[in-house]
Amino acid sequence: RRTAAMEEIPASEFDSQRSFDAKEVVQRYRKRVPLPQLQRSLRVHHAATRQELVELINDKYADFVSLSSRMQGVERALKPLRAPLEESSELTRGLHIKLGAILGQAEDTQRELARVRARKDALAAYIDNAKILNRAREALTQRWGNPQESDDFLREHVEQENIARDLRRIRLNLGGRLLAGSPLAVVASGGQQAKPSPQSLASAGNAARDRGGDGAEDSSAEASLVEEASPECQALLKEAAAFEETFAEGLRERLHGLVANAKRGWEEPAAFAQDQLGELGHAACGAGGPPARAELLAVAHLCRALVTVGRAHVVEATFADVFVKTYLEAATVACSAAAEESRRQALSASENSCSGGVGALSIGAGAVDLGPFFHAVQDKLLIEGSPLLWFAQRLRGGIGGHVVPLPTPGTGANVESALLAVPSLRLVSNAVAGPVLRHVQQVWPNVFMPAFPDVFAANYMHAAKFIQEIEGFMTQSERQTFAQSQALTDFRRRWKTQVYFSLRQKEAMQRLQAVAARPTALAPASERLAAAGGQVWLEASAELLQLLETMWKSWYLEVLYSKMVQLSLELLAKYGRLVSGLAEVPEASSAASASGWDTTASPSVWASTSLPVRLSRVAIDMLQMISALCSTEDATGWTGSLARLFLSRLPQGIASANCGTPERQPSDLVRALLDEAITVLRPALTDLEDAMLKQIIVAVTPQFGAIRTIPALYRMLNKPVPTKPSPYVEAAMRPILAFREATLDIASVDDVASWVRKAVDAAALEFSVQASQLLASTKQQEASLRRLGGRSSGGEAQVSDLDKIHIQLCLDVENFVHAASEMGARVEDGNGLAKLTEVVSPLRPTYETRPLALHECHSVASAAVRC
Repeated sequence: RRTAAMEEIPASEFDSQRSFDAKEVVQRYRKRVPLPQLQRSLRVHHAATRQELVELINDKYADFVSLSSRMQGVERALKPLRAPLEESSELTRGLHIKLGAILGQAEDTQRELARVRARKDALAAYIDNAKILNRAREALTQRWGNPQESDDFLREHVEQENIARDLRRIRLNLGGRLLAGSPLAVVASGGQQAKPSPQSLASAGNAARDRGGDGAEDSSAEASLVEEASPECQALLKEAAAFEETFAEGLRERLHGLVANAKRGWEEPAAFAQDQLGELGHAACGAGGPPARAELLAVAHLCRALVTVGRAHVVEATFADVFVKTYLEAATVACSAAAEESRRQALSASENSCSGGVGALSIGAGAVDLGPFFHAVQDKLLIEGSPLLWFAQRLRGGIGGHVVPLPTPGTGANVESALLAVPSLRLVSNAVAGPVLRHVQQVWPNVFMPAFPDVFAANYMHAAKFIQEIEGFMTQSERQTFAQSQALTDFRRRWKTQVYFSLRQKEAMQRLQAVAARPTALAPASERLAAAGGQVWLEASAELLQLLETMWKSWYLEVLYSKMVQLSLELLAKYGRLVSGLAEVPEASSAASASGWDTTASPSVWASTSLPVRLSRVAIDMLQMISALCSTEDATGWTGSLARLFLSRLPQGIASANCGTPERQPSDLVRALLDEAITVLRPALTDLEDAMLKQIIVAVTPQFGAIRTIPALYRMLNKPVPTKPSPYVEAAMRPILAFREATLDIASVDDVASWVRKAVDAAALEFSVQASQLLASTKQQEASLRRLGGRSSGGEAQVSDLDKIHIQLCLDVENFVHAASEMGARVEDGNGLAKLTEVVSPLRPTYETRPLALHECHSVASAAVRC
């Protein structure tokens, strides 16, 4: 039992090279071995291991004793060295303590020195910046002679711009000292003060302004820096901030007055001249125009001063208040008046249409149409030469992404542009676009919901057109900033385009389903229906084309391009499923008479209501749909019309971007989707063509039944050697000829030729089956006649009845092949004509050695084809 238990525990568990965990071993083996037995097994292993160690010591006893003696000698040799080593250790420990104390004192002295230097630098900064602040105050209170003199007028504004630079310098100087004056910064730099760059502080201020912040936010940001500053610097920074606030307010009032005077002189020159010069000015006043050069330079100086102290938003708000606010109010009144007039007209029309009472208003009557609003804004603000755009272009300085041409290098225009340029000023986006978009959100918050989808789409397009037009007046950098601005982002986010698309998707599906539910929707009309610039036979086809045209011309929104493509493909797939159901012809229509083959006419024809003609019209619609989806670049006219509609609406931002690789452009992806839609429609077209050809073959097949009467003609009636084909060949070709005649006027020549070739091929295949059966039966009958007494020869000894049958069959096949070639069919590998020719190929020697020539047969075949 012990041996069996130990066999269950491998020896590797006790290997000395690996760590042995007794608890883990017991936990692992206790489920297989009882604990008492496991205990005994481990004890046995312990005893065996102990015995092995004892035997090893006994075998190496002399070595163990020698080792013990040598270790005692080593201990006696080291005993004299112990005392000196311990003494050296005590001396080293004491030296370490003394050096640590000296280093601590040095660090304390260094920190104190750093604090003294920081304090000294802070006081020096305070003194320097206090001088700058005092100089700015003195300059602000200085009087500049006669304000009417242009030199004094400009000198005052130049000094104001210098004051703004001084205030900005104070802010940056004290801000840098505050960051460097903190204890952590001093210690980390080893006593050297690290000053942050003015660019970092300026960029932080600009970021706060772009986020829509104001001076209060800037002050809060600066307040966080003041916590580690000296009391003097804190007080000076607060004093400079208060002075800057007062100074900026004065600049704003002065700028507002100059801009208002410029606008008045531009738009109301007579009244402005009378106020400035009296009656003499009123009499001499001409047409309004831009302000004088001195006033324009003053405006530029004031704008730069406000931008310098971080108040570019004040400049933009001032221009918006002077130029934009009045026009927004007038445009709002015009929009409200247009909405009220629309409602009044709708109400009047409803009253006139309903006798004896008031009828219901049309859907969307009186809803807000933003068209008049945006048109009024564009007519006043976004026209070439408007005052605000003129100021924006002049204050832009013609530098970087300009709209107006740059001045010619080497001329005075460069100096003029430099004098007028105001960096970081975005008048078009922040003084025009932003206020207009925010005004729409505040005045008409309900236009963003698609309560009336048509009105919603029109308003969205008006807004998109306005944004696109106003972006044309911006520089490249201003356009990029405007694209990421909060005003534009919020405005676009408010539009519930997903809800709008859901409504349009539901409407499109319902329209197609409603047409499909009509009894005549999938029945070809007697005359073609005009739809989207084309002509089709089915109401479903006309409705689909009109629906796609409406989607991409009236319902389309640029932000919904991908969803519109998806919806169009879904409608095409649904149309393909509807049309493919027409190919399922009932079994009751398998007879030739039921399919519409009129044998009473002379010659026989396919009626206009026959299945092949109706199915051909459906197939024509499918071919036209596939042709319209063709996305080849050289497609013109109806071909590729839907593809061009899809590609023309491709958003410019997407069309100009790459999709991973240069070979895979967005337009290529759209073309691939259109090709996939064509692939989805192809099976339905194939089913229609197969059903159409099946009906033709139903009319052709009975004619080949006459082939079974050939043996009786020569065995029972003893006819002479045949010289012309049987009449059934012409009768068999007649349904195909009649189908070609019925479809040539409604389908293209190539499509009709393709259908005719397929019909001839199917008829030839049926002919080959009948001919094979005839040859097999005549061969069997000939063998039976030979056994019965040799009745194998006919009236002419040199030609047997069997040879006559073979010659007649060859004549019939040759006539059929000739008639097929007249209709464009050719003998090719694997087709029905090839199989038919192969069936009669063994009979060719008999046919070629017949006693009569065949020129008469050819003339008869040609006459049959012409008939």
